[in-house]
Amino acid sequence: MVLNQIKISARSGSASGGKKTAPKKIKTKALAKAPKKNIAIKAGKAVLSEISQAQEPLAAKATTAIKFSIKHKIASGLKWTLTAIVFIFFLITANVYFGDIKSLANRKIADFIPYPGVIVNHKIVLLKDFQNDLVAVEKNLKRQNIPYTEKDAKDSALKGLIQREVIFNLAKQQNLTVSDEEINQQLDPFIEAQGGLSKTNELINDLYGWDVNMLKEKIIKVVLLNEKLAANLKNIDGSLSEALFPDYLDQEIKKAKVISLIK
Repeated sequence: MVLNQIKISARSGSASGGKKTAPKKIKTKALAKAPKKNIAIKAGKAVLSEISQAQEPLAAKATTAIKFSIKHKIASGLKWTLTAIVFIFFLITANVYFGDIKSLANRKIADFIPYPGVIVNHKIVLLKDFQNDLVAVEKNLKRQNIPYTEKDAKDSALKGLIQREVIFNLAKQQNLTVSDEEINQQLDPFIEAQGGLSKTNELINDLYGWDVNMLKEKIIKVVLLNEKLAANLKNIDGSLSEALFPDYLDQEIKKAKVISLIK
């Protein structure tokens, strides 16, 4: 009976101990989807990176194009501005030389812009100096009721200018000068006789169209240098006397190299 129990127990033990449990199935759907999501994210990031890299050169090119366009517009604007300035300057210059050379407007322009007028023995004399001489010549002719043409007045002004410059050149060659004191010694009595500087300027302007400073340079200085050159003539050539100075000066004027830009 005991043996029967043991057998029964042994059977039940072998039945319970030898029973095989089936392995649980692992859910693989979530594991399968995870790698696919990672791949999609990586692919998206790669695409975005490529788009970003592609956009960078496009943005740089657009910026470069804008900068070039701005520079081109500025350069074009400057070019047209300079062209307009040159054209206007050309018109003004043409009017000064070929228009009424002694008009107040052209004299103001010549005062501002140092236009060359005449070249005497390689020295440039400004156009404004010739204009001032021309005004003085015409005033003098009108005052004496002498009929004249515009060419006559210009020729007379040019002759006086050349003579003055030749005297200046000869004085320089011979180291002859005139001081301000010497000039004032000649001018002061004249100013006093007119009743002061203001009235003297009015008189000089009426007679010549000048002021006192022009009178000093164009007349008084020239007269004093002329006297010194005449007195110094013997030192240049012992056979020449002071009385022969006018002939000597005429010869020097004829030998002068003159280029006139006056039309």
